[in-house]
Amino acid sequence: MNAKEKSMVPGETILTGAGIAALAESLPKPVSAAAAQMVRDKIDAQAELVKVANAGKLLREWEAAKAVTKSALGACEKHLRWHEEALREFAAVEPAHLLRIVIWGFCALICASAEFALTWETLPFILNVAKRTFLGVMLGAAPAAGVAVLEVGIAAVLAACSRVMLQQMDSSRLRKCAAWGLLALSIGLLIGGNVYTVRILADAREEVAKVRRNLERQDGEAEAEVNQGVIKEAIVAVSVAVTIDGAIFLMLLMEDFKRLDRRVKIGIRIALMRRREGRLHNALHQAEAEEKYREQRWGAREEFLKAVVEEYRQECLLELQRALDQKTARRSLAEVVNDIRSSGSAGIASVDLPSRIM
Repeated sequence: MNAKEKSMVPGETILTGAGIAALAESLPKPVSAAAAQMVRDKIDAQAELVKVANAGKLLREWEAAKAVTKSALGACEKHLRWHEEALREFAAVEPAHLLRIVIWGFCALICASAEFALTWETLPFILNVAKRTFLGVMLGAAPAAGVAVLEVGIAAVLAACSRVMLQQMDSSRLRKCAAWGLLALSIGLLIGGNVYTVRILADAREEVAKVRRNLERQDGEAEAEVNQGVIKEAIVAVSVAVTIDGAIFLMLLMEDFKRLDRRVKIGIRIALMRRREGRLHNALHQAEAEEKYREQRWGAREEFLKAVVEEYRQECLLELQRALDQKTARRSLAEVVNDIRSSGSAGIASVDLPSRIM
């Protein structure tokens, strides 16, 4: 039996074979039968302590295995709850259609391009800067960038307003009617503004055609009267329309991107949870197997403890017997000479001295 199996009992010290040998060495010479029996009784008492210590060790190992299994089971249950919550959250997010994202993005890009085209055609000409130079392109892009910032702000405001209106749909009847009224008014204004832009652009095309005819007219032909106010009004309407429509398209694009981003993040989290789920199940299976093994050892403790106690007793008795044999064999030289003289031997040379003389 190794030293690790000889567990300590609170308040008691368990002697090993070396300790029993030291106890035997401390006995006075010659060793009497009563003294040897006293040591054997000590070995029996120590064997009972060894039995109690190893029984306690088996019980502690079983309790520790049960605690590990309980902890692993709790981790699996917590992970399962998190996984179910992530699946519910993933199902609650509306899917983002890639085709719709492409359409919204393309329309927003067209609106920004229209504003860029308007400023690129006018500002370099007014400032006498070549259009196809870096400075000319920057002059056309600067107002478009400012409009893009304005579109982002308008898109954020529209998104917040739409969320508020959607929340009011589930409230009282009055608020629901007010929300529907504001929504209808917004859609009406949007449709009216775009219809007005289309109409004014039609008038502006006629005026531009007159300008073109005036530039291409031959000598003697009358110059057509051009309404410059219509052209200016059309330019303003187009600028306002591309700004508002671009903000709406940007809002729709951002909302779809938010849904797509959220679904992607939740999907990645679910994938990581599934990978971790396998490790948690393996840990739980190992813990259950260890608990079952410790439970079996505790159930068969009588045979195990009997074997441990017997091994300890045999080891201690062997050390005791070895110590007693050495103690008996250690005789001084004076004792040997006295024995020779008392036996009346003729001389020391004819006597077989013991091989182990101290």
